[in-house]
Amino acid sequence: MHHYFPNMKLNNALFENYILEVVNLLDGLDHKERRLIGEYWNVRLAMTNILRQDSVKINHKDDFISDIRAIKKDLMDPELGKMLNYNFTKDQIIFIKIIMVFPNNIIIPSVKILKCLKHFKISLSSSSVQV
Repeated sequence: MHHYFPNMKLNNALFENYILEVVNLLDGLDHKERRLIGEYWNVRLAMTNILRQDSVKINHKDDFISDIRAIKKDLMDPELGKMLNYNFTKDQIIFIKIIMVFPNNIIIPSVKILKCLKHFKISLSSSSVQV
């Protein structure tokens, strides 16, 4: 997860499509639950894309901003927030809060700081955080 690969977004889109195909085969899920699962994976994969962009160069900035916008759009759904809060670590929730609160030009340096803290095994979470 330390390098940016140009075909990463395509691979993630294919992965998300496979997940949705499997979800559609499951009985007992209504449309809302299927949509939430799709949004969950969209957020998870967008976060992975953002964190992989080790050094956000100008030619990758559009992908970075696109992933940030995808997360912000999906997190308008409070049900998804509950799902993420249940499944994500505290550090991931804090990262999502940074994405939701800060303007895009502040998120890029924030990602670098978070990665540095993670490298030195410093956790930002000291208490329970709700999305």
